[in-house]
Amino acid sequence: SSYGRIILPLALRGDVSLPKDEVTAISLRNVEADLAEIEMTAEADLKLYKDSTYVRAEAEIDEFKVNDFIQFFGKNFLPEAKDLETDAKVSLTALCDGYYNPSKNSLPELVAEIVVPGSYVRYPGIPDGQVRLEVNAATDPAGKLDVTLNDMCLIFAGVDLDATGSAYDLLGNDPLFNVDARAEANLAEMSAQLADTLGISAGGMLNAALKGNIRMSQLEMDKIYRAGLDGYVRGDSIAVSMPADSMEIWLGGAAIGIATVKNRLDSKLPRGEKILALTAEVDTLRAIPGTDVVRASNL
Repeated sequence: SSYGRIILPLALRGDVSLPKDEVTAISLRNVEADLAEIEMTAEADLKLYKDSTYVRAEAEIDEFKVNDFIQFFGKNFLPEAKDLETDAKVSLTALCDGYYNPSKNSLPELVAEIVVPGSYVRYPGIPDGQVRLEVNAATDPAGKLDVTLNDMCLIFAGVDLDATGSAYDLLGNDPLFNVDARAEANLAEMSAQLADTLGISAGGMLNAALKGNIRMSQLEMDKIYRAGLDGYVRGDSIAVSMPADSMEIWLGGAAIGIATVKNRLDSKLPRGEKILALTAEVDTLRAIPGTDVVRASNL
């Protein structure tokens, strides 16, 4: 790290007791921890058996103000971060319950939830953005981790993204991801954020959607055709101007789509096997490279 050693302030307090039980037991109550502006409360009970340890613990972060952490980080590590402002508050709840048994590879089950209500995000020179998030996570005694994205909304620099999804066996060899996402992009607002030196301006709206499932192994180019995805990117009255290259492009009724279909054409794959297909179409195209004009329709 260019900052070398990083020291974070930590305060920890709470009550520890040893309740009378048939085995050694430890009880933690009124635990409070403060780490770099993050306040957490917790309690826990442990029972130490010969071959295993029983654990039941609860932890909570109640409406942690992200802006407080940003100011701490900006003051101590990155001054530019102090210009970032948000009213976002993060709440975290977590519950751990079960047995840790090394001989049986058994772990306590864990359930956790992170919630960020609708909040603004502000930075000088960029239009205000918005963020909203709700995530759940759970493990089973074998340690398999499943994560569910109940709600995510990001609005920033002309892009509005809403999504839900899930990840099954996230720490396993081949996690399965489910996604249901929609996005809208205002190209005029997006291009306004580009550096003037790029000399690119654009206008029009893009709409996109993606739904389905894909495994980690299918993210490789030679295996992505096995994914079960459907989606599209659509745009109308899309205009792009690059004055430095004397280029202007206008697209009407443009669309790119992907869909899971049964194979009927590729002889290298079994007939009827599900594959991912790509389509593209343009109702109207007008391009002006220099002094020439190129027109086309129904592509």
